[in-house]
Amino acid sequence: MHTSLLLLSLIPALQEDPSLLTAPLAVAPQVVEFDAPGQANHIVSPRTLDAPGAPSWNAPEAPESLLHSRMGLPPKPVDDATPDISAPLSIRDRMTHVFFSEPGDGRVWARGRDFRASFGVEGFTFLPVFGKAAPREFPVEFTLRQVSVGGAALPLGVDAIQQAEGDVTLTHPSLREVYHLDLDGVEQTFVFESLPASGELVLDLAVGSELSVVEDADGLHFVHPTLGHVSYGDAFVLDATGARVAIPRVWTGDSIELRVPAAFLADAVLPLTVDPRVTAFTSSFGVNDDTRPDICYDGQQNQYWVVWEEYTSATNSDCYVTSFTGTGIQGASFAVEITSDDWTEPKIAYHYGANRLLVVASEDAAGSGSIRGQLINAATDTLVGTEFAISTCCFRKLNPDVGGTNWDSVTNNYFCVVWSFEAAAGNRDVQYRIVNWDGTLVTGVTTVENSSADTIHTTISQSMGDSELFGDWWTIAWTKDTNADGFGNIEARRVVWSGSTTLGAGNFVVDSSTNNAWPTVTSRLDDNLVAVADRPSIVVYESDFASTTGPGGRQRSLYGKVVTDGQAFASNAINFTLEDVDGELDQRHCHIATDGSAWYLVYSELYYNNPSGTDYDVYYTSGHISQTSNNAYLALAERHQNLAFTGSAERYGRVATVWDGESVSTSDDASIVWVRLDGTNGGTLTGYSVDIPTIDTSSNIAVGRQYCDANDNGGAAVMNARSSWMWMEGDQSLFTTHRAYCENVTPNATGYLITSMSTGNVNLAGGSAGRLCVLGGGRYVNAVQNSGTGRTYSTAVNPLSLPTPNGFVSASAGQTWNFQYWHRDSIGGVATSNFSNACQVMFQP
Repeated sequence: MHTSLLLLSLIPALQEDPSLLTAPLAVAPQVVEFDAPGQANHIVSPRTLDAPGAPSWNAPEAPESLLHSRMGLPPKPVDDATPDISAPLSIRDRMTHVFFSEPGDGRVWARGRDFRASFGVEGFTFLPVFGKAAPREFPVEFTLRQVSVGGAALPLGVDAIQQAEGDVTLTHPSLREVYHLDLDGVEQTFVFESLPASGELVLDLAVGSELSVVEDADGLHFVHPTLGHVSYGDAFVLDATGARVAIPRVWTGDSIELRVPAAFLADAVLPLTVDPRVTAFTSSFGVNDDTRPDICYDGQQNQYWVVWEEYTSATNSDCYVTSFTGTGIQGASFAVEITSDDWTEPKIAYHYGANRLLVVASEDAAGSGSIRGQLINAATDTLVGTEFAISTCCFRKLNPDVGGTNWDSVTNNYFCVVWSFEAAAGNRDVQYRIVNWDGTLVTGVTTVENSSADTIHTTISQSMGDSELFGDWWTIAWTKDTNADGFGNIEARRVVWSGSTTLGAGNFVVDSSTNNAWPTVTSRLDDNLVAVADRPSIVVYESDFASTTGPGGRQRSLYGKVVTDGQAFASNAINFTLEDVDGELDQRHCHIATDGSAWYLVYSELYYNNPSGTDYDVYYTSGHISQTSNNAYLALAERHQNLAFTGSAERYGRVATVWDGESVSTSDDASIVWVRLDGTNGGTLTGYSVDIPTIDTSSNIAVGRQYCDANDNGGAAVMNARSSWMWMEGDQSLFTTHRAYCENVTPNATGYLITSMSTGNVNLAGGSAGRLCVLGGGRYVNAVQNSGTGRTYSTAVNPLSLPTPNGFVSASAGQTWNFQYWHRDSIGGVATSNFSNACQVMFQP
């Protein structure tokens, strides 16, 4: 494996080997803990994070083969399994304190481990987090309706709301409601500094909820028949001396009455506290409901940031972020949005000069919504101001994305936010807006595609590109669907850093086929192409085909194209060069990024032993651009690497590079995150750090464009890699030495490289078990090798000394040469020979 895989400390490390209140007198009910009926209070995943930067391991997970057999699928072979990964990140496991939010409308919101709470002038609302299994939110609303002492009513009405040090206070003219929140619950107290009369103190707390009410010896329960219940416990009263007595709690049918005896009040020392407790239990939390992550790199702090949404119900998602270094040391985790606003599909980008992040999301309210943003100070791990609208209001806005900048200046560079605007059913337009690092809106909303077609699946490059070069642009891409089937052609557009619509070539077609979907695009690379004096980007997307084995008789495969402003180059069937013998595997959720020279691609693919099933595994590959005088192709630098191989589906992968978030970076490091769908309600986040198999500052890149898929060899398959596979590294120059690599050869097999200017496709050539793709070739018989137990070859290639049947010759500028490995093999115990796939290189001056 060429890639160095370092598990992010979002998850534990990759295993490479097998008070009593003594002040005011208050009345306090207790407010909220969660538990699954019949289960322990905290459901702990097999490996969890106790605190930032401090992984801990409990019992190991079940073997992957066992996980698969439980799902009724063929067990995944032990020798094919990658090292196990830990139980990944969830916000429940990641929380070390209650999260608070004050969105600017006078309300205070809070999130505990398994609940949300909202405080306003009407009182306190408790929202159990039942998860996506809940069809909607099931709030329990508590409003202090009346308070009397000795039969005389006290004045009520919240005139101030304050949050400080984990407590929320609602101030009335005659008392204070004080709420003490911890990760597992809320303690509700009513504090009286003075009482105007003697006699019995009665509090009438109106309760609003659609949940059924059941009362027993343990308390008052607001019950959902399948999801769980919220409980309101017993109450007590205590005074400033600590004197304490239990008080009755009476359910009247629509309110809770708390009564403090006159006898207690007669001797009490004020202030007085009445203290009940509310507790919530849920049966839906054995799994996590985190989903749809995005990732970016923060160059000033040298760390990555991940944003994601978590379902609190099927109609509401909250938004969270966490940071970590490339070596896995975790930093901050906090809430971006935890109110009743439904934030979905969050994305994140970084602005190097301002050292800020921008999170954007789609906020949909019953079919009408907007794109919202929230700035984050990356240096202090804090939100900057409150959320703000980026799009105009009304109509649905979907599929948002945001591009940042790696410029080291705070002037003349911004964020660019793109989304789909649903003007009518079946008709969405592509819009974008430029946003400054301080949240001011630099431009108006710009519509770039407003035909009658449905323009969907919008995406934007993570940054503009190398900040040291002139003319910086983001690249936007989308799917143009003309018949409302979810597929269409892929289009793109360059957007200049200022947002000006008068610059650039405008919209252009990347792929005119109508079976494409979900494009993703890199930033501009840091060198011009040979074919055109423009720095390119790369667009990768899904294409849909009929399939004899795919789910529902269909499959999706990945294609990629190099693009410049207004022009797309040759189509590259990525699955063909990395799928080996099985091209019928469905591939989804691709995402691509660049380090300025290389590209990094993450995607999900169906488990090869069950190609019509639902178990997707996550893979990664990388490469560069291989060029000719008039074209540009994708060349792989490594065979696809499996990052997650469990019995659960792994989906929604995203990748970010250091280069996209750091000024004048020479690093080729990147990190990847995805979701492990380990339950019916959602999933948990997982990640790796990756490194392309070339040296950061080297001019050597993958220059051999792969073609001609190889036949199976007799060596044991590794992650469904059943054939030998090669790639070429160099700079395409005539005057430098290149190197050919081959892997997954049969163990201890003799082999050598062959080369020719002629291509072919001769199956079972010369009685072999292989496919000859280089005709009339010369052989590197002076570099015969044995694959050994590592099953690899490596051969130096001098363009000025290439073997032919008639001796060594020098290549000329503009000539294209083809390379392929021949090697010994044994299939079914019968000695034979075989071939790898082939690579094609055009040498340049």
